[in-house]
Amino acid sequence: AIRRQRQMCIRDSLTGVMIDRFGKEVAMRRYDETRIRVRVSVAVSREFFGWLAGLGAAVRIESPEPVVREYREYLETILKTYGEQEL
Repeated sequence: AIRRQRQMCIRDSLTGVMIDRFGKEVAMRRYDETRIRVRVSVAVSREFFGWLAGLGAAVRIESPEPVVREYREYLETILKTYGEQEL
């Protein structure tokens, strides 16, 4: 998979998680009093989306828009399985 720049907005509490995952050189800038904007180079994959889902509402993909849509579809697919009787 091709690695490209992704922008996310995270809660302050996740700065250590971002450094652990992407290294000390990860680009982070203050967004507001409680959030930080992060730029990372990562390949979009089910594994990446699964990792993001594990962080819950503390992280939000901001760009690029096609990745935002793809992640939303990933989450919606998971939610649909919990509304059905059988897999």
